[in-house]
Amino acid sequence: MFLMFQSAPAPSGAFGNWVTADKSVVDMYQCGEHICGKLVKFTAPVTVTTDNRNPKPELRQRPLCGLMIAEGFRMTDATHITEGHVYDPESGKTYSGVITVEGDALKLRGYVGIPLFGRTEVWHRLKEPVAGCGK
Repeated sequence: MFLMFQSAPAPSGAFGNWVTADKSVVDMYQCGEHICGKLVKFTAPVTVTTDNRNPKPELRQRPLCGLMIAEGFRMTDATHITEGHVYDPESGKTYSGVITVEGDALKLRGYVGIPLFGRTEVWHRLKEPVAGCGK
């Protein structure tokens, strides 16, 4: 008699710390049923440490350190993640997003409407520990 067990999905290659195009670091992690990303280190020299370009005035004083910039993403397979939103603290805008992981490269495509009308940014996996925001 054979028993069949359903195995858990393989962990996403997207989890961990990623260096962005501007040399900041984003931690991608499991948050409930979704995949999220928060800013854990930003590029020096930093003159502004709050979310001062947020379109909501009540959020402009929240710190950039620990700021959730990616949320609501769903893993479709080990290398493709969809249905999320990406917040850009430099512009204060939020975009729809899709993620593709290729080895130690994470390709994040932010867009308005459909992915065709977007821009892709490539992040690189950071293998060493992060000292923390702004350090």
